[in-house]
Amino acid sequence: RMLVPILARWRAEAVGYKIRYVPSTLPDLLKGEEVISYEYGQHGGNVPAFRLEQAESRLAYSRRPETDLEVCSSIQALEGFARGQGIWDKLPLSSRKLQLSWMIALVDELYPTFRWFLYDGLVHYSAPVTIFGPSRAAVYIGNMYFVFNSTEHIRALTQHFDNLIRGAIVQPPDVPRLLQRLLKELEEEEMAKLREGGAAGRPAR
Repeated sequence: RMLVPILARWRAEAVGYKIRYVPSTLPDLLKGEEVISYEYGQHGGNVPAFRLEQAESRLAYSRRPETDLEVCSSIQALEGFARGQGIWDKLPLSSRKLQLSWMIALVDELYPTFRWFLYDGLVHYSAPVTIFGPSRAAVYIGNMYFVFNSTEHIRALTQHFDNLIRGAIVQPPDVPRLLQRLLKELEEEEMAKLREGGAAGRPAR
């Protein structure tokens, strides 16, 4: 739990500078409670509560007018979530719909101080990392962060992040439209299942 105030302090120290962030799955500040409980429920202890607190802290920071936050992730990670693939295969369709709706609202609310770029995961790769302006970078490796304070390391990670942005195939203003398309896919899938269920329940003629 000590990580929450530490991360908040690092963000506070970076006020006035751009924060660059590559998430491990979805951006933490966009995750709803159901997704956080699902993703971290098997970790035991206070991990889900810690992650929820971390997400709320990041969201509160992102709502400050002086915030400058760029996020990069692969389009496949987002599409895989929406379609219930990989680690999300047991997350109910209703929860994925709710999460997409929540993200649509937040991305619209937070733009342009929060900008989410999507790259092609077949072309680019990145480990999860947060770069706090020019003073610090933290690479996430699962249950801990490797923190870099040297100018050389921060510059190299910043260049890596900027390469992801240059390779982005979906720009921030277009992300809400993509989220809406994915949500529509789920709504159509849900309607198809309801129609199939209704047809199965009717007696044969």
